[in-house]
Amino acid sequence: MIKSRAVCFARREFETNMGKDTLTKQREVHVIKLLSVCLLIVLNVSVLAADENLTDPYQILARHFAAIGGLDKIKAEKSSYLEGTFVLEGTGLEGSLKRWQKYPGRSRQEVDLTSFRQTSGDDGTRSWTVDANGKVQFETSAIMAQRRELALHDENFAYLDPNSTIFKLTFEGIQDVQGQPCYVVRKSNTINEDFHLLFISTETFYLLKLEEHQLDNESQTFYYDYRPINGVKHAFLQKTEVLPVQMKQTLTVTTFETNTELDDALFSAPVSDTRDFSMPEGGRSEDIPFQYIENHIFVTVRTNCQESLWVLDTGAGQSVIDREYARELGLEASGTLQGQGAGSTVEFSFVTLPEFEFAGVRFSSQTIVSIDLRSILENAFGFQVNGILGYDFISRFVTKIDFAHELISLYTPENFSYAGSGTQIEMELRKNIPVVSATVDGQYSGKWVLDLGASDVSFHYPFAQKHAFDERPARESIAAGAGGQFKLMVSRFQTIEFGGFIIEKPLISFPLNETVGAFASREFIGNLGNGLFEHFVLYLDYHKQRIILEKGANFAKPPETDNSGLQIRLTATRQIEIFFVSPGTPAEKAGLLKGDIITAINQLDIKAFAGIIAVRKLLREAPATTYQLTVRRGDELKTVSLQLEAFL
Repeated sequence: MIKSRAVCFARREFETNMGKDTLTKQREVHVIKLLSVCLLIVLNVSVLAADENLTDPYQILARHFAAIGGLDKIKAEKSSYLEGTFVLEGTGLEGSLKRWQKYPGRSRQEVDLTSFRQTSGDDGTRSWTVDANGKVQFETSAIMAQRRELALHDENFAYLDPNSTIFKLTFEGIQDVQGQPCYVVRKSNTINEDFHLLFISTETFYLLKLEEHQLDNESQTFYYDYRPINGVKHAFLQKTEVLPVQMKQTLTVTTFETNTELDDALFSAPVSDTRDFSMPEGGRSEDIPFQYIENHIFVTVRTNCQESLWVLDTGAGQSVIDREYARELGLEASGTLQGQGAGSTVEFSFVTLPEFEFAGVRFSSQTIVSIDLRSILENAFGFQVNGILGYDFISRFVTKIDFAHELISLYTPENFSYAGSGTQIEMELRKNIPVVSATVDGQYSGKWVLDLGASDVSFHYPFAQKHAFDERPARESIAAGAGGQFKLMVSRFQTIEFGGFIIEKPLISFPLNETVGAFASREFIGNLGNGLFEHFVLYLDYHKQRIILEKGANFAKPPETDNSGLQIRLTATRQIEIFFVSPGTPAEKAGLLKGDIITAINQLDIKAFAGIIAVRKLLREAPATTYQLTVRRGDELKTVSLQLEAFL
């Protein structure tokens, strides 16, 4: 069974974090969320003498505000405009930032990295983003709604009330920051699990450091160079590190103004999207064949008169091109950054993809990211894959995917009207990624990532740990993706309910150990992959933020399951190598070992079989099927008997 997270790349973690969490505006520190939750502008500082006996967090904040210039002056700031430059250390990228803010709850932010531009904002009722390719998207997730609510309470300074039912301040002791002792104040709330740690100098009462902890993000920012603006002191230099990707950035404020006149229209999203593609007459391209291989959707993309296979993936927050293929096309890469992969971090850059075509749809040039993709997928599938069509592509259309017949249809939103009997399901968008509800075994309910780049259904590690899934009967396996390899356990559950449909006896995986990639997310239960969706005809409608489900022709067909316990891949010399033997399985009983090279099956040379995919299919045959496998182990050839057994 392939557990390749072929499209878990830096996806989500750069482009989508650049402006989507801007609503968490801690006015006491004027937090500016940039490049993953950071680039923070803060109302800070002080000049009062230290008090070693000061342990009341409310008194500490009161003295902090007094040192800044007084709470009355801070509350009198009804709007602000900031302009600055920032550098992403070690990436080769630097640019400018502009930000407008008007209380309550309105903001606009423009980021220009030359090779990457993005505008985001909030009109007081909803947040929006115009991505690097001109697509307007509204953030609709429940998580964002909670943070919007918190931001409004924050702007009213509700956290300063010791009797607040929303906020709680606690004193966490004294720690050194920048060589100065600081009071540490923890600010938590009852709406979500986010919390902040404020490090306030015991000597000056300046805020020297802010740690922001969210479910899947952590950042720490240090503040320098305080200057008075209309009687209130602000930090003009901030240095931030975003975890777990360890992105380091420096913001230097060049302009900061308060109580400027700002038109409310400034904060409104653009009325319409960019139109960066052209379609056949009628705004539709229907019944385009795709290849469904090892639970992944492969489509043919034409670029520079060359055709190549790409993966279709809703889990990619931005489209991706293989780094080597980008070089072959003569595309210049900008920046070297770190993002989250499946089980770890992954290095990526920005490139401008020239015009490309799929299914009669022609796209103009787009900004996408490049990673080392080809080697990962070629080892798994045995053929070359040059890219991933993610959010930048899929969000433009209503996309119909008929898994059983391996057909895709694309419709412009204005040319799509559904008249079928399928089930319509609400779809949230979180960082360009669709999120839906599902329930496993009638009790494990919540939000899941809808991930067409995942081969199967997987729980994230925090959820699996919370519910002690490691105590379930399970088979150990290895997942491979752009973030590297990590161990999974695969267990059989009773049911999964999705959109009113029930799938019986699903196999669902979960990480064996804690990871730092996408599978470490605590915001969602897990990922719903193609092992589930292959039962359906699936419609993806980003415009109306919904999906439509119809029973597919293979709805009742049981999925193919590996019955050997072997995981195989191609070596650089295209030999079929065993790279994992699951404990307690037929493969282990037969004495097969990691590193063995399969040279023959039932005395037929391995070259007689149609590649690695064909060999995997043999390993999914019915229990009791027996093969004689010849393997090369070092300089020795060994033949073993492998009898397949039912999995769980």
